[in-house]
Amino acid sequence: MMKKLFYILCLLVFVACSDDDDKNEVMMSDFDKPFTSISKSELKGMLQDFWLIDTIIDDYFEGHRMDVVGPIEDALDKYDVDIEDFFTFNTLNSRSTAAPVENKFTGMKIAWNPATHALDTTIDADGFIEILIPYSQTDDSRNNLRIVINGEWSNYTMKEETKFYLDEQLIMTTERLYNEDRDGLSVYITENTPPYFYSYKAFENSQANFPTSEFIVRKEGGPSLLQSINLENGNLVLLTEYNNLRAHVTVNQYNNFLNLVNQLEGNNNKLALELWKKNMSAVIVFTDRDEKIGDLDVYPDEEDDNLPLICRFQDGEEFRLPLIFFSLYD
Repeated sequence: MMKKLFYILCLLVFVACSDDDDKNEVMMSDFDKPFTSISKSELKGMLQDFWLIDTIIDDYFEGHRMDVVGPIEDALDKYDVDIEDFFTFNTLNSRSTAAPVENKFTGMKIAWNPATHALDTTIDADGFIEILIPYSQTDDSRNNLRIVINGEWSNYTMKEETKFYLDEQLIMTTERLYNEDRDGLSVYITENTPPYFYSYKAFENSQANFPTSEFIVRKEGGPSLLQSINLENGNLVLLTEYNNLRAHVTVNQYNNFLNLVNQLEGNNNKLALELWKKNMSAVIVFTDRDEKIGDLDVYPDEEDDNLPLICRFQDGEEFRLPLIFFSLYD
């Protein structure tokens, strides 16, 4: 049961971002926001958005992204180009941020030659890697798929940007940034395939029980999803934000609390669940106004091993929510 509870809580994911243009403005805490005056019937309709979280993820990863990436991967396979080899070359040979003068970089141009049915490689003085191959699987007369890879490398940081052009039109941009220092390892990955944008951030510190992370998928003119997990002053902070709704959970002094719960797991699950509920604060709020929809809670259900989520309105009525969070155990 505790693992199922952790399923709900530990990646009740993903951090609410705000533009702090006025540094002197005091932001109201989600937990201090008053209840909204909007009717329950309207609120229940709004909360239905949480059932659409899987839809935006699937529409991107299984739909639009595959429509863009699939034919690119097919072309790379057809014309025998291993793009990861060029990522490695680029990373190891690009200009060093630590010694930009001493570490010179000469780029490469790889182009499909239909006459020889092979790849031609030449020096590219512009300092990046350029790959030119046909997009078509059956007609290799036009190198209309252009891939440009650029990167920077130092002792602790690797950064790569890759752009994909079809018939001279930019169809996808990806960035990968890795940084390692004494504080830990951080990773930042983005994909821009209009009208979708995707990003993933993670930071791993050996002192923490899990890496902090942030996940974003948004569609221009459509839905947006942001999920995150973080430690702030020893407290576990978990958020899921879909459009203008945010589910926000804080577990006080998480590391100390987790040790206590682990001792109870399997021996007294009911008490362990009560400890979770006593040590956490959880609400659902609007992101575009200082109003609360309701308090967020979990409750045991003998017929549902996933510990369902509920939103408790101001009058105490409970409204069932779907499982909208990721599992650490998948």
